[in-house]
Amino acid sequence: MCALPAGTREVCADCLKHPPQFDSVLAAAVYEYPLDSMIQAFKYGGDITLARPLAAILAERIQCDRLPDVIMPMPLSLKKERDRGFNQAMEIARQLPEALRRLVRADLERVIHTPAQAGLPLEERRRNVSRAFRSRETVRGKRVAILDDVMTSGATLDAAAGALKAAGAVEVHGWIIARALRPGRYRAPVSQRPRAG
Repeated sequence: MCALPAGTREVCADCLKHPPQFDSVLAAAVYEYPLDSMIQAFKYGGDITLARPLAAILAERIQCDRLPDVIMPMPLSLKKERDRGFNQAMEIARQLPEALRRLVRADLERVIHTPAQAGLPLEERRRNVSRAFRSRETVRGKRVAILDDVMTSGATLDAAAGALKAAGAVEVHGWIIARALRPGRYRAPVSQRPRAG
């Protein structure tokens, strides 16, 4: 469900122990060199031109036979978006192929500015974002994909999925460019990509 390598299991032990509010995650690649450098140059270095190749990496992995009803880029708080000058997930969404781009809606909003997740233990990450999101429009009966650049613990995606399910979404899936693997816990060769699950 969380796109971490789970061996022969369909669902990893963490997802069995703490079922997430999202239904699955499609991760296009592992967050490692050279993709990590590319994402950092895009996100923190402001190189907006990198949105196009990042969108292409994700689009290549998406199965077009069963598209969601709506694609929602992961929102930033107003303060973070002002500081950065753009929302990286929205910039990636704008570069998706037309068949996907027409499904993009910015109805998910971040209503609470929270400290950065990096460096926080998992439980603090969950608390940090637990009430940070809401849906501006009803998504009753809809299947939603949340698009984001990187997934580390899954706490942000989980909180966003909870807000969308509270607004009536029947399914919420994560569409992620790169999945960060936990140091020392998972080993994946550069060529191995996490599978949706």
